[in-house]
Amino acid sequence: MSDDVANYGFTDVGSDSSFHQPGKQYHLLGNLQNFSNKEFPEVSVETFVEGKRIFASTVDVKPEISRAFEAQYHFPATGSYRVEFRVDAKDAFETDNVRYHAVDVH
Repeated sequence: MSDDVANYGFTDVGSDSSFHQPGKQYHLLGNLQNFSNKEFPEVSVETFVEGKRIFASTVDVKPEISRAFEAQYHFPATGSYRVEFRVDAKDAFETDNVRYHAVDVH
């Protein structure tokens, strides 16, 4: 990517399981990629389930690397849940700053 275009964002999100049961703990996974050769210090990364923040961290986003994030969560009951991964990016492409993952708990 060009020196004058900065972009980083989530490229992949998901869970450590394809089958979820209520009351069991799971790992919600997000992959943050820096597509530029610029470093971004102290970037806020958050994970939400149904709008409730379950994970927050501040990280330095190094040039041209990918970084994995993990939040642990147990789903309290059966149903469908929306998981949101969000990075507070001040970059050229805002669309990849938020990613969603749907989880069905049976």
